[in-house]
Amino acid sequence: AVEIDWRCEGADPCTMSPCDASGWSDLGVVPLGGFFFLPARDPFVTLMRPGTYCDPIRVGFVVEFAGNPSWEVDTAICHYASMTQATQTSVNEGEDIWIRAWNYALEKPVGGTAHYTVMLGDEVIFTQALPIPKPSGLLGPVDEEGRPLPQGICVRPSAPVPTGTQVSFNVQIREPEAAEAQGEDSIPDLASPQHSTPGVIHHIDLAVSPNCVSAENGRPLVTNDTWELVSNGLPLLP
Repeated sequence: AVEIDWRCEGADPCTMSPCDASGWSDLGVVPLGGFFFLPARDPFVTLMRPGTYCDPIRVGFVVEFAGNPSWEVDTAICHYASMTQATQTSVNEGEDIWIRAWNYALEKPVGGTAHYTVMLGDEVIFTQALPIPKPSGLLGPVDEEGRPLPQGICVRPSAPVPTGTQVSFNVQIREPEAAEAQGEDSIPDLASPQHSTPGVIHHIDLAVSPNCVSAENGRPLVTNDTWELVSNGLPLLP
């Protein structure tokens, strides 16, 4: 809650020692909020690539999506987003977690990937890389012809999970590897959205049940209107 004023100085590169301290000049005062020095709340922050952009205006709760409330990330104006909340129930020995998430057609950047990852406590329980372009459909396993299976994603944590454990998920869009290797050239042109609309990923359900066949009748693990966006927004440049 505090603001800290930092007195800054700068100097040209010193190419030969000894370096004269008189080379430093005053750059003025830069104010930074105390929150700047707190540990990152985003558990996926080490996966964030340079040049991501997220306008949080299109990250949030949607009352109606295919008959379900959901949490939406519009990848046209948000290339990286992490959400978190505490679980509403426990996951007992032998119980599974059913995850349903849906994407509208992802069209750009061609050759890039969309990544969807779910973490429970310190354990990554599911991650999937989606090649772009990708038609709309459920995330998760596919049949022999590449079509999403209707049951969605079923995972079992490595150990029982108590109520109140932090659960998080992350959505991000990555440029093709060749573009990433070019450094600054891979930074998106913010005037040209990475996706033509719609390029949206909906997080629909997290439920607990003894087996994923009956997951629709399971206990809700979270509520979709209480996700908290914990990643940085707007441009993050190298």
